[in-house]
Amino acid sequence: MNRLFRTLLGFALWTVLSLFCQSALALSPEDQPAFETGKTLFEAKDYASAFEIFTELFEKNPEDPDINFMLGRSAFQLGLLEDALMVYDRMLILLPDAHRVRLEMARTFLGLGAFESAKYHFQKVLATEPPLMVKKRIEDYLRAIEKATQRHTLSGELKLFAGWDDNPVATPRDETIAIPAINNIRVTMNKKEEDHFYGEYIRLSHFWRAKNPKIAYHTSFTNYSLFYDTESSKTLSLTSMDTGPSFSSGNTSFKPQIGFTHMDRHHTTYLNSARLSFIFNQKPTPATQIHAVLSAEYRDFKDDTRDARDVALDITPFVGRKRVGFGCRLRYENENAENDEFDLNRIEAEPQVTVLFSKGWLFRLKGTYAWSRYSARSHLFLKRRTDHLVAFTTAVSRQIWQSRQTSKRLSVGLDYRWTRTTSTIELYEYTQNWVQLSGSWTF
Repeated sequence: MNRLFRTLLGFALWTVLSLFCQSALALSPEDQPAFETGKTLFEAKDYASAFEIFTELFEKNPEDPDINFMLGRSAFQLGLLEDALMVYDRMLILLPDAHRVRLEMARTFLGLGAFESAKYHFQKVLATEPPLMVKKRIEDYLRAIEKATQRHTLSGELKLFAGWDDNPVATPRDETIAIPAINNIRVTMNKKEEDHFYGEYIRLSHFWRAKNPKIAYHTSFTNYSLFYDTESSKTLSLTSMDTGPSFSSGNTSFKPQIGFTHMDRHHTTYLNSARLSFIFNQKPTPATQIHAVLSAEYRDFKDDTRDARDVALDITPFVGRKRVGFGCRLRYENENAENDEFDLNRIEAEPQVTVLFSKGWLFRLKGTYAWSRYSARSHLFLKRRTDHLVAFTTAVSRQIWQSRQTSKRLSVGLDYRWTRTTSTIELYEYTQNWVQLSGSWTF
């Protein structure tokens, strides 16, 4: 009898505290309809619209716990975890015994990968003897944290894709090309033909955590295969591996890595390479990030005259705010080949915007500009080659399932890319349209 009484009392206290955190202050009559609309949209999983409504209400009623709580939940569902965390932290200062808020805060810490903080708040809620269903849910989360913080972790991604390419062999725009080294004789190019392709992408990563939480060791394996229906010469398979330690302090991490790549084209070895990379990552604020990679690579081609030493620097600043993110990858590359005709300097800029919508929809727009300057004159065209490449990519994807306790998720996507090149040598001028449909499993 006493046990039943304690159970009923615990459930009653949980309910009262949960209701208190949602109803401690009554909404004004003019705001009540908007609040109910926001709740309806949230329950219909239109989190983006709900977030906008609760944000407007919060600006008018910053201390209202009802509004704060729903604002935090909407932000969490949109992946705006830092925003949700600030809301819950503000609420717990005013309502330290609001266990439902603490539970949501623990889930948010878990989503951010702050496992110790998540564990602390889950255990505090568990100590209040919540209802059985809530208790089991918290125990599931704690098991997930234990698994995520184990010293050895394996993660990965499997992607299957298929699509259409209207110019797989990069056929020049001009039907005939003049060859200056052979008395300007004009050579007729093959007709531009479209083709269908399919393939797979596999990434496996192993993460080993040292006893010192600032030190870890990463190893990743990648395989990419692409097959064309008729243009078998464009079939390729690429396998690579990178491995090395990582050192982190606060919001900064540094990873020196060595890597190897093997590439086949048309089922024949095309390239083997070895590289050394230094990867730097910093998050000055929760909404900003800077990613930089300095790499040196030796490339051994099937054609020995193409063998080269390559040095590249990539810098990518990123800014994210609410549902919109913006980044721009800047790259400089110098390739020094055995044959001077393949020596080049290349500069690339790749701005990208991502927008997160409700129900797991993500839109991405990316632009690419690359300028390439070759060092020596072409022996056929009797001049130095300079290329300009412009490309635009639009992509839409949707996450159709995600585990509540782990990082497992399933998503589908559709990509379209348009590419155009101009060059001082007509042979390298072409346009291309490319469409891809894909499905991805991440674990």
